[in-house]
Amino acid sequence: MKLIITENRLYQVIDSYLTKTIKGLEQITSKHGGHGRTDFKDKEGYSKVIIFFNRHSQGMDVMMEDSLYGEIYNMFSLNGFDDIQQHLIQWFQENFDGLGDVGEISTFDNDEYVY
Repeated sequence: MKLIITENRLYQVIDSYLTKTIKGLEQITSKHGGHGRTDFKDKEGYSKVIIFFNRHSQGMDVMMEDSLYGEIYNMFSLNGFDDIQQHLIQWFQENFDGLGDVGEISTFDNDEYVY
């Protein structure tokens, strides 16, 4: 049996997953580096998503732990970099203020090195 999912329905499923996964994390805001930074941490205290002000670009940046990024990419069989970026950027812009100029969601493997 072949199952066909429309693009709109796929976005709804991804939106629901991201909302449950990211908004379910503990949200901690700090003045790391002299500017605002929001970490979304799991129960073990590891950052999964970080939103912060980038002094170099003078805009907001969003970074996601690489294993979470890969999990989303693989779970929904997304087609390459542009496809996953489109879904992630749209979700972050719809769910958080001040991210209208975000052009890419970066990844990290160790939150100690994220500024």
